[in-house]
Amino acid sequence: MERHTLGRSGRLPAGDNRPDDQPGINGAITLRRGQDSGQDSGQDGGQDSGQDGGQIGGQAVTGYVCTVDVADIGQTEKAVLVADCEQVLDRTAVPGSGGCRSSGTPRATSSAPSRATRRRLRRAERRKRAGPPAPGGGTHRGMSAPGAGVPQQTVTLRPIAAEEFPAFYRLVSDVFNSDVRDADREHEFAVFEPERSLAAFDAKDMVGTATIYTRTMTVPGGQLPVAAVSFVGVAPTHRRRGVLTSMMRRQLAELYEQQREPVAVLWASESVIYQRFGYGQAATGAQLTARTPALRLRPETDTGTGRVRLVGEEEARPHLAAVYEAVRPQSTGFLDRPGRWWDSRLYDPEHQRDGATSLRFALYEELAGQATGYAVYRTKAKWADWDEPASELNIREIFGTTPQAYAGLWAFLAGLDLVRKVERFHGPIDEPLTYLVADARAVQLRKADNLWVRVTDVGRALTGRSYAAEVDVVLEVADPFCPWNAGRWRLSGGTDGATCERTTDAADLALTGTELGAAYLGGTSLHTLAAAGRVRELRGGALHAAATAFGSERPPWCPEVF
Repeated sequence: MERHTLGRSGRLPAGDNRPDDQPGINGAITLRRGQDSGQDSGQDGGQDSGQDGGQIGGQAVTGYVCTVDVADIGQTEKAVLVADCEQVLDRTAVPGSGGCRSSGTPRATSSAPSRATRRRLRRAERRKRAGPPAPGGGTHRGMSAPGAGVPQQTVTLRPIAAEEFPAFYRLVSDVFNSDVRDADREHEFAVFEPERSLAAFDAKDMVGTATIYTRTMTVPGGQLPVAAVSFVGVAPTHRRRGVLTSMMRRQLAELYEQQREPVAVLWASESVIYQRFGYGQAATGAQLTARTPALRLRPETDTGTGRVRLVGEEEARPHLAAVYEAVRPQSTGFLDRPGRWWDSRLYDPEHQRDGATSLRFALYEELAGQATGYAVYRTKAKWADWDEPASELNIREIFGTTPQAYAGLWAFLAGLDLVRKVERFHGPIDEPLTYLVADARAVQLRKADNLWVRVTDVGRALTGRSYAAEVDVVLEVADPFCPWNAGRWRLSGGTDGATCERTTDAADLALTGTELGAAYLGGTSLHTLAAAGRVRELRGGALHAAATAFGSERPPWCPEVF
């Protein structure tokens, strides 16, 4: 039986009547009192720098040792049990006794193990009673065992080599219910980074995929490197076996351990999946639908003195890039676009057009010839009857560096002949078009989640953005999936930047890593999260001050799916 032990040193007051052995949780955790040697017998073999010695109040200094029985269980269960062990120590230790040796930082306490912990303990006990797996069986660290009647498998995780990308892409296509096309595969490989990929293998079969793109994102006050997570999928033969959890855990742990990006971002195919890994909904977008007969700009709308000109893609590319780069620094959630990412954004195979035209490119040019706006769109010919046009306009992107350029482009699009319906699948939730037109009901916005954000390093992430107002707040962060984030952090700063460091001061707000990710870009208010019971105010006034500081001028959103 493997035993994972943690200790806590502390001065025990005279007359302490605690028993020498405290009952464990579900029989898995045992707490005993004994002389503190200052030596950590846990797996990391670390040293306790807070040794005490001598006599205190006539009583010898002793400590508590917490032992976790972890026979025949995976690393996930072990990590959770150790966390509960630390909680037992926190509940048992006297004031001023210091932190657990495993981290040296204060931890939130709990009166009982979580429901998820109890489930893991029960699973571990069942496996223990069932005996060891058959030869060649077992599960990957962090994965739960397969269901009844299914042979156990050993799943390993590793990055793929470039020559393995066809198999990687084939599995992703299967997961997302798509056929493999050579052109699509080559298009995706052009931005793929094999060294940042992660695949799960059952023997020689690839059964899980995930990857990271190295990107830079606009955050309040500047630009921040982010890990853009994509291509996440598990083969239908290996669902519900912990493959996804293991890939997410390794991916996030490596970001932290290698001091890579302090924030990870993704688009979620299903909104319920990633919250359990600490991702929070940080940006909200909208699908725009408009009726063109009623889509007329207000008479007083200023469309400037420029003109709209239709050009081909080759001529448009440098102007698109120039306008985008002018807009991006003021647009929270926008990603950088080096050349290969422009290729990806404008990829336009016929099988993805759904019967519509190829992409069209409209530039708004000032009198001097400088492009200050662009629209990328396509049209689809339709007729409601032989004499009733019903064509559709689909907008991929429309940006302007001035309000006049933006209004001028919309005036052009709204006036296209034969078009009766306008759609923009990914747009901002605060679309200005609603206020440009005379009939606001002509524009319908359907809200949808946009970016999901995961803070992988609290200190560097909160230091990596500025704040709308001066703030000095202590955050009590709970983060069981990324335990290195857990503890108290003092955030101090304002419009010119901030510092965020660990502290032992009393907490002002309590939240989890999920809520921190949701609030990070300023799109989800801490007030809203508190109203939902997901943020607790521990000091009066702290919530309002923090919510104001985390806010942004316009709601964040990302115009491209990666």
